[in-house]
Amino acid sequence: MSKYPTIRTIIDNIKPLFPQGFILRVTYSGSDDSGWFDGWDIVFANGEYLSYQTPERDKVAEIVEASIGAIHEELYSMLGSRFPGWEIGDGHVQGAHGHFDIDAITNRITQSHIVDYNEHTDESPDEEEKF
Repeated sequence: MSKYPTIRTIIDNIKPLFPQGFILRVTYSGSDDSGWFDGWDIVFANGEYLSYQTPERDKVAEIVEASIGAIHEELYSMLGSRFPGWEIGDGHVQGAHGHFDIDAITNRITQSHIVDYNEHTDESPDEEEKF
């Protein structure tokens, strides 16, 4: 049984549209004691993004948006367990941002996380988890 049932269901529902594989990328940001998800996209192995205003994009949007709250809840939990207080900005930290790559081929979620300091940024090593 998947630790992330909503994510597993979403990926399984999108797979028939792109049998060659894809990544569902979900971006996030945080500062001033607030954290939020910026949006999502589909990325292919060649680095290209799924074009807007296509029937496939509309279908993916329908699938993702139907469960976006549950996706965010699962990813927010993962984010909070790895980087507690990630959204807090204080005297020397402005906040943080990053993205989750949910890979339909490997069934893994990879997180890329960057902390924004006043003078520089600090990128954490990517971390993978099976879903």
